[in-house]
Amino acid sequence: MRRFSVSIFCERRRMRRHVRGLRAQTLGALIVFTALACGGDDHGGPVKLVPSDQDAGPDAEQTGDAGDAGEHTTDASDAAPPDSGSPIERPDGLAGNCVSAEAQVYTVAERSEPFLSTPLAVDPTLATYAMPYVKTGGCGTLDAIYWASLASDGTAMGPTDSLAFDGCSRVRDSAATAVAAGQWLLASVDNREPPYDVWVTTYAGADATETQATRLTQNSRVETALALTVLPTGNKVALAYADEDPLNGKGQALNVRMLDMQGQPLGDAVTIEQSTTLYYSGLSLRPLGAEGAALVYVRYSPDYTTSDILLVALDSSGNAQRAPWLLASKAGPSASVDVTWNSEGGGVVYSRSEATTGRQIWFQQIDETGVAALQRDGRTRAPALRVVNAPRRGIDVSVTKLLSSFVVAYRELPDPASTETRARLRVYFLDRYGAVIGSSDVGYTSSGGGRTSILSANDGSVVMSWNQVNDEGGSALKVLRLPCVGG
Repeated sequence: MRRFSVSIFCERRRMRRHVRGLRAQTLGALIVFTALACGGDDHGGPVKLVPSDQDAGPDAEQTGDAGDAGEHTTDASDAAPPDSGSPIERPDGLAGNCVSAEAQVYTVAERSEPFLSTPLAVDPTLATYAMPYVKTGGCGTLDAIYWASLASDGTAMGPTDSLAFDGCSRVRDSAATAVAAGQWLLASVDNREPPYDVWVTTYAGADATETQATRLTQNSRVETALALTVLPTGNKVALAYADEDPLNGKGQALNVRMLDMQGQPLGDAVTIEQSTTLYYSGLSLRPLGAEGAALVYVRYSPDYTTSDILLVALDSSGNAQRAPWLLASKAGPSASVDVTWNSEGGGVVYSRSEATTGRQIWFQQIDETGVAALQRDGRTRAPALRVVNAPRRGIDVSVTKLLSSFVVAYRELPDPASTETRARLRVYFLDRYGAVIGSSDVGYTSSGGGRTSILSANDGSVVMSWNQVNDEGGSALKVLRLPCVGG
């Protein structure tokens, strides 16, 4: 099998990471994925992508109004997955180098009702991945938050989890972000002290003896969605949450609050939007520029006659730098959106309904201020590019950034004209400008289950997670390290 050469620079960097990884293991890092290649978000090592797929078409560069990202093929010998030492039995009917055997997909947790989210989190420096999830705890039918961990050290060990919080309460949502090596903030919407409120708890793994819980809201409003991230300065955390007030008729709101690295508030919450008729969901929050953050979300009416996808750039105090940017309107009931950014640039991906072509996925390149990036001519701004076009139908989209390229994950609905009734997980690879450089199937899944999650670390590893619903209404949280990224 053809192998790619790796520079001496990358070899030295890989050895340094290996030493740091051994140290991280002794410190109790939750999930450590060994690097297959140099590269990542903060440094210049190359990351090998394997984006070839049978459906890739001719190369096309988008500079006009058509809005299609275009695709091109990669030579098959260059697109071989890393040699695992043994053949991989791939499911029939799937194509591409990211197709994964069932043995490579880990089931993190199962329950008899759908999981509401797949809040994958990453410490990019240590290449540490984790996922908090909600499941029945030790108080009968009440909820607890568990912390999933998965060590990928070449031994093919399965996933393990630990109890992160059990307050004998109902939990509506949870999310996490890494604040230091082995240190995390865990946010949740729960009613441990009624009514429902937002709580943030420090978390350092199952062996930690001390935690600090902070109640961030305390009013009649009910919080419904969460997202949080560390700002680029590394000394603040941005928390975004949606809420509603069904008892007093005060409508719904989208809010942001800044916290220190221990989860303590640095000021009052800032209301980004509020409405008596519209609701907010699908929040995603990522660092942006020198000291801000990018927040994307869906704004909708109960009958979906209004279904908007928006982005707002936040400053270091949580204030909007300008009015929210309407990326798409009339996006339908299955709208989803995600955002990513690093020093090489950023992008937003979103799925929307289109009357004549079904459910499509679009990409919008952004700069460090959260507006459309300048194109290569230095004069015009980047347009939105269509990544997934008819007859394909894509929903539940997510995106991550490698050094200068993007990986987009989504759930592809089955073709009504086909005998295949299963949905597929797929990935697209985009260059720094959003042009498609390849795509691949990943595996079969359910048609429903909510937004996928995909994240990357500085070592070039990429991990995705999703919720898979069964015919009885139960569901399973799945996680996979993509086998087609690395070198």
